Amino acid sequence: MAATFAELKARFEAGADNAETVALLFIEAMLLVETDRDAAEQALALMCSKDMLSPAPGTATGFKLRDGELIKRLQAAPNIARSYAGATYTNDYAWDGKPAVRIAREYSPSAQGVHYPQQDQAKLFIACGGADTPRPMLLKLNNLRQWKVVNWSSLTVGVRKGATAAGDF
Repeated sequence: MAATFAELKARFEAGADNAETVALLFIEAMLLVETDRDAAEQALALMCSKDMLSPAPGTATGFKLRDGELIKRLQAAPNIARSYAGATYTNDYAWDGKPAVRIAREYSPSAQGVHYPQQDQAKLFIACGGADTPRPMLLKLNNLRQWKVVNWSSLTVGVRKGATAAGDF
């Protein structure tokens, strides 16, 4: 079962000082698109850099994502978000509703021998049950010491068809 906006907001406020926590919450917000698009967009806006947002008076955060295409992609293809929550193409993206998000540490820049010169930047790779390799997301630490997502476009590029749909073209 996807978390609510209120739950995600409370967990973000408690854990925004940890990049991995924010990345995991971001995936949970992506899952929320399937059941409550508006709440999902508000949760995603809460976790994104203000550079990615437009004003939206009257909403929970006062902002919305500038690029509405990202939400549309997730809404049109729920398997994308599910693929980061533990579902795989081999099981037709079925899952129990309990997100099992895994950060693939073996793909981290430091594991690859790359070190960012800035301490306020984190590139994390999220395991994907619908792709051969984990997908990156970039976060930066703001002046409030909160990690914010600044790039997540690779997370929405699509996933393989489910096993039963793969041969049906």
